[in-house]
Amino acid sequence: SIREALQEKAWDIVTIQQASHDSGMPETYEPYGSELIACIRQYVPGAKIWFHSTWAYEHGSDHPYFPQYDCDQLKIYDAINSAAGVFAHQHGLPVIPSGDVIQTLRGLPEFDYLHGGLSLCRDLFHMSMTYGRYAVAATWFEMLLGGDIRKNAFAPEETDPELMNKVRYTVHEACKTAAANKRG
Repeated sequence: SIREALQEKAWDIVTIQQASHDSGMPETYEPYGSELIACIRQYVPGAKIWFHSTWAYEHGSDHPYFPQYDCDQLKIYDAINSAAGVFAHQHGLPVIPSGDVIQTLRGLPEFDYLHGGLSLCRDLFHMSMTYGRYAVAATWFEMLLGGDIRKNAFAPEETDPELMNKVRYTVHEACKTAAANKRG
């Protein structure tokens, strides 16, 4: 149960998120989001709660819920940012901006899937085992741990070192922007 998982250890951080297909639908966040936060605060009152903002599906995705966003990557991206942003703000939660990072990377020619670049997804909605998952993990590293991914030389197998440096730089800059926006 959630209670058992929360009481298993003295967690200092707990993350929550909405299911990807509902992430852009504000009406799906409540009342359960507030109930979940109350549960976390009850069972691990010292934990900092973060909200993980998910990414938009890739162009051409066949995810069964993509049509509720007119199968439009920018529409789902904007919807996620709006719904997640409102929810996180209402509850005073810092945001892990994975969706922003992925969308920023998609702006690089190397990851512009519509124009022949690599997809950051392995099935057009779940992150690829190389660049996609790395970028999301690097985002968590920067936001939750305050690290600088540019100083971390680890790279998944079968990745291009030069492209990995672009990914690191892009993740770092996107997280820096997200942190600056939070400060206002």
